[in-house]
Parts: sequence; structure tokens; C-alpha cells
Amino acid sequence: MVKKKIEERRHTERAKHVLSIQYRLNTSKRKSTDKSWHLSTTQDMSAGGLSFLTDQDFITGDILDVKVVMSGVLDIYKGKGEIVRVMKKRTGANSLIGIQYLMDNGQKRAAKRYAPFTTKKASRRSAKRI
Repeated sequence: MVKKKIEERRHTERAKHVLSIQYRLNTSKRKSTDKSWHLSTTQDMSAGGLSFLTDQDFITGDILDVKVVMSGVLDIYKGKGEIVRVMKKRTGANSLIGIQYLMDNGQKRAAKRYAPFTTKKASRRSAKRI
């Protein structure tokens, strides 16, 4: 069986950071929803979003309130995130949720992309390729 090549939609680098996360449902298209806080750990993070495991039933498009904390003291991220991916695990007990950070006005937050330091000569060559 051949797997189809999936187009990469991420614009930022991901890192395997395992940090504590608190989350709760803020907005959903569904009527009956649990809006209490839940705990989990992140699977990976980037400047644009994160992923984590949950036993809650979320759907793509749900908005979560999210708090990512390091060592219980330092807030890494505190804000909202839109669920962009829900992957059910084979056991069915958990789902891997991918969220994209949102700005305060509800728009998706675009992460800044930083190019590595290059000389003028190298940057001219790469500019021609684009």
C-alpha cells in the first residue's frame, strides 16, 4: 500500500517540547459542551501552534482557551487556539489535537519567519531562485 504524499501546511519549525498545558473549550459549533479546565502535556510546539493528547471530543474549528506552563511557574503561552487537526488514536481513548494560536481579535496568528544570516552575494542568488 502506497501512502499519499501530504502537503505540508506548517510555516514554522516544530520542536518536541513536553510541557504542561491547561485547556478548556471557549467556542464550539456543537450545543452541549464541557467548558471545564483539563490538563495534558504538549507533544510538540512551534511559533504558530502546538499539539497535545486529550480524551475530550473536540472538532475542527473549535476554539480553546490555552495555558502552556513550564515547571508550574513560567507562562509560555496564554491565549486562544483554533483546532485545525483532530487525529483519533487506534485505541479510541485519546485524540491528538493540533491547534493554531489566535490573536486577541480572533484572527489566526502568523508566526514571523526569520531567514538565517547570509552574505549579500548568497542572498542575491537565493532571491533569484524565488
